[in-house]
Amino acid sequence: MELMDAIGNRRAVREYTDASVERAAIDRVIDVAILAPSAMNLQPWAFAVLLNRERIAGYGARIRQSTKRELGLPESYEAVMPIVLGYPKGRPESHGRHPVEIHWLG
Repeated sequence: MELMDAIGNRRAVREYTDASVERAAIDRVIDVAILAPSAMNLQPWAFAVLLNRERIAGYGARIRQSTKRELGLPESYEAVMPIVLGYPKGRPESHGRHPVEIHWLG
């Protein structure tokens, strides 16, 4: 698929099912995510995969509340937040590459 086709044909999905995502599918997404460019090619990737639905719901509720507070949004405002899949570990001292960290959490 060409870049312009991918951009022009993309869709936003705002309704989700209760279906679980297979671990193999998550592994494939992470495998592709670590190919993204990084500053000085340090590849400081670390991922935490949450599998427990109650834990995911708890994180989501806390993120929504803190975001509303920080942005000064009214309590009645529905804020929908993504679950963060990857984050940089900070700027390392060395210029070497770092191994990918994947933490599977229940």
